[in-house]
Amino acid sequence: MKQYLHLLLILILASCSESSDHNLEKELDGTWQSQDETRGDEGLEMTSHTVYNFHYEPDSDTNAYPMTQALTGTMKIKEGRDSMLVNFNSSIDGAYYVKGHQLIIDYDTKTISCSLKCDNQKFNLIKRDLEQTFRITLMEMIKSNNNSNIHFSTLSIDGNTLTATDFQGSTITLTRVGNKR
Repeated sequence: MKQYLHLLLILILASCSESSDHNLEKELDGTWQSQDETRGDEGLEMTSHTVYNFHYEPDSDTNAYPMTQALTGTMKIKEGRDSMLVNFNSSIDGAYYVKGHQLIIDYDTKTISCSLKCDNQKFNLIKRDLEQTFRITLMEMIKSNNNSNIHFSTLSIDGNTLTATDFQGSTITLTRVGNKR
């Protein structure tokens, strides 16, 4: 009898966890953003703006839902007396799901797009090479973390604030933009 009660308890707990994960998938629906500033030792200053668009589809036949991530920003690079301002834009599509309070994003690396613009004429001579390097760097960052999946653990949504822990152990905070779709 105890074996059956133990099994029943495990099934109930698993059901509650799946229900909680499903609720988080619904709560993610909409647009979330973050703003970051970085100052490097070697004269690099960067401001970036990341936007995640999660599209919860209740009638989906799959266990994952479509999403898009966009990264825009500005890098100011100083080298001696010279400096240049580089604007960057990138986006990538993917799918997301929640399992055990982990947000898992499976990126489609074939959809990466990126562009760079600079105020320095020298830059324009090597723009295509730099864009290709930027694209490859983005793909390597994604693939270095468990193929094309990115995991955010300890996912929590409180009103318009999302917090989670990234694969490096850093806490990320996103803010909802507007209302849910």
